[in-house]
Amino acid sequence: KDCTTTDYLSIGKSCIFDLNGHNLTSSAAAAILVKGTSATSPSVVTITGKGTVSSTNDAGCNAVQVGAYASLTIEDGNYVVPGDNATIYIAKSYTSKPSTVSITGGTFESGNGQHVLNIKDDQVANGAAFSVTGGTFKGGFDPSNNGAEGEGTSFIAPGMESVTNPDGSVTVQERPVVAQIGEKKYYSLADAFADVPTDGTTTVKPLTDLTATTTLATLK
Repeated sequence: KDCTTTDYLSIGKSCIFDLNGHNLTSSAAAAILVKGTSATSPSVVTITGKGTVSSTNDAGCNAVQVGAYASLTIEDGNYVVPGDNATIYIAKSYTSKPSTVSITGGTFESGNGQHVLNIKDDQVANGAAFSVTGGTFKGGFDPSNNGAEGEGTSFIAPGMESVTNPDGSVTVQERPVVAQIGEKKYYSLADAFADVPTDGTTTVKPLTDLTATTTLATLK
């Protein structure tokens, strides 16, 4: 069933946590805390299933906080915090076993949309990192241009792109491959033709329908 608490859920062992359609609401500094014991005893956690994880502590909170020796994958669910707070926050990392968060799905939002995904500043040097291959981000946050970590900082994985939806939210999805030379694939015709040598023997294969505007702009 749904759970409302003044405490947080601490996950210190490797497991799959299925929200199973239920909500977890906490007034603590974090609704969920994921952390391991050591570099040789890390916590590898996957959160999946429909449901909402939220913190109501406007003074400083996270939906999920990731501590030391932890590897978290978020596959589904809604994650919400109020105000100028980080929805998913990496608070601690060690170079011997960096703390990481992989996001493949779910919906994420904070009160002002600025710190939806955030790493404590001094932990970046210790290998703390996000890798985003899916999910929808509300409130103007774009994981491909995360101003909270510095203008132009991208958390999305190679081969992915951010797409703005009609409601202003941003969804991360696989970047379309449009051309191929041999086994190598390209995200733009311009890149494909830039790789063509002058021997006249290379075949460029479009992998999607092309408009006259795209073709002329690429070949001229």
